[in-house]
Amino acid sequence: MLIERIGVGDWYVHLGTGNPQGSMFLVSSTDANSVCVVGEWKNFGARVKCFNRTGVVADVPFKVLQMAHGRPDGYFGFAWADQRSLTTSYTPARSVYVNHGVPGTVHVVRNGVGTYTVDFTSPHVADIRGESVQVTPFGLAFAACAVVSETQAPAAVGTSHIAVVECRNEHEALVDSRFNITILS
Repeated sequence: MLIERIGVGDWYVHLGTGNPQGSMFLVSSTDANSVCVVGEWKNFGARVKCFNRTGVVADVPFKVLQMAHGRPDGYFGFAWADQRSLTTSYTPARSVYVNHGVPGTVHVVRNGVGTYTVDFTSPHVADIRGESVQVTPFGLAFAACAVVSETQAPAAVGTSHIAVVECRNEHEALVDSRFNITILS
């Protein structure tokens, strides 16, 4: 891995694996007063941009996690919620969902400005406790996205894990944003 600084708060993260088809990136600042976003995907990895809480680009430490499909055990799913203002449910083009090796579906819907529901549904009924849902904003502007609630429910085709995501601007107002989301158990 190589981290190349482009400018203040702006980096290219070169991964030894590159950016294989079907992979996803999560980024988080290790500074509680800062926000980092995935700015764009590159063929060598990702671009990361970080801001302080007032929306000013800032040099802060961050962590990067790259995930890819192909994990046959456990509960695993990710999606790039790329339709920030679409008001109908959609299946993201860049999404993978697997529950104990059985593929499932991911659906995203915008409930209102800056509020989204992400539904990971699997035909394999399983006890999916102990999961971790993580979200990272996507874009080159400030956005702070977080999972604000989670539920688990029976679905017509199995089990559904639903996460509600809110994205806010530097003034704490809800704002439409693209984001990466992942769920693991």
